[in-house]
Amino acid sequence: MKSPVTSHQSSILESQRRTQSTVRPPAGEAGSTERSKIITYPFTESFLDNLVDYIDQYYIKEGKDLSRLAIVFGGKRPALFVKRELARRMKKSFFPPRFFSIDEFINYTVFKKEKFTSTLDLDACYILYNLTQKAAPQILKGRESFAQFLPWTREIFSFIDQLDLENIKAQELRPVEENAIIGYAVPKDINTLLESILTLRQAYHDYLIRQKIYSRGFQYLRAAQVIEEVAFEEFEQILFCNFFYFHRTEETVVKNLYERDKATLIFQGDERKWPVLQRISKSFNCPIVEGDETKRTTFDLKLYAAFDAHSQVCLVREIVKTIKNLDKTVIVLPNPDQIIPLLSEITVLVEDFNISMGYPLKRSSLFSLFEFVFKAQISKRENGYYAKDYLKVIRHPFVKNLRIGPDPTVTKSRRSSPVKRNPRFRATYFWICRN
Repeated sequence: MKSPVTSHQSSILESQRRTQSTVRPPAGEAGSTERSKIITYPFTESFLDNLVDYIDQYYIKEGKDLSRLAIVFGGKRPALFVKRELARRMKKSFFPPRFFSIDEFINYTVFKKEKFTSTLDLDACYILYNLTQKAAPQILKGRESFAQFLPWTREIFSFIDQLDLENIKAQELRPVEENAIIGYAVPKDINTLLESILTLRQAYHDYLIRQKIYSRGFQYLRAAQVIEEVAFEEFEQILFCNFFYFHRTEETVVKNLYERDKATLIFQGDERKWPVLQRISKSFNCPIVEGDETKRTTFDLKLYAAFDAHSQVCLVREIVKTIKNLDKTVIVLPNPDQIIPLLSEITVLVEDFNISMGYPLKRSSLFSLFEFVFKAQISKRENGYYAKDYLKVIRHPFVKNLRIGPDPTVTKSRRSSPVKRNPRFRATYFWICRN
């Protein structure tokens, strides 16, 4: 007996039928059915609900092994909600699909071909600094030390990473280099850098290959170069979900898998409303449309004005008071610095909430402790420490709660006695610096 189809599921299936691009499976493949390779869902529908319905229809109901399905998102978080919804529907233990963020999938692809380790950004900056000393020493003029050159190194590293992500060839950069010799209407230092960018990028790539340490951008570049040689026998199909833009290297990887009938692309949006999707549509030779007509969104938009961040969160608190169903409420912050003021205002109204954004390290207590220690060391003189900087360290919550020796009052005291006349405080501070 067939299970009844709800109106929600019926509308989803109808939406899929309208918006799927269908290809036939390779000849001779037993038991194959027609499978859509590009699917578009409207913004007016839940993407994750539609995705789970798709998995349910083509994998769970057909009794296929979910562990042979790979799902790639832009980030890591959507995987948690898909797993939760699959568990709710299956109501039993199961081996879930293999989930990747796009960074993880690129890393996985390259690692199948060659072994390497990922490099940290600061390590990559130091590598570039050493290579600049040999390949383009003129760039270092006036900033010979690593500390002085670090801001420049970060910009160079970011620039090379972007070149790698977009797979910019050397011949495409050569006119830039030649024009820089004549001189762009930019500061002289920029022209000097552009004159040497080809040499510096090639030296950087050669070093990464020799040492087998790959930056993020170089991993994408290598993935685009080796994708034709990499097989994915462990996966029956790879779903690339909800991407809005592909770097050229990403596009090369995904298109190769798509042409091998190994990838299914699932989008949300319509190229007629989002021109950024037109490039993907043209590259894959398939329309990315919601249906014959675009669906208009219906919502009630209200705009509120406040004069600073704290008044804004107070305004949010007043709005939250009027909301009846808080379980279906989302608050989007453009800046993570505002999360603590917001929580201090709404926690009296909201008992349970989920935070899906990071918090700046520079605002953490650990960061402030190191900052105070460094300032105290910088202002130190032969006969003692500057009292203001010294007391900031001693009064820091982490230091006040340290237990050094049998007497806990050593670190809890708030006296402002000079360091040289209070050996207990001085010993505590030296212990912190040493450890």
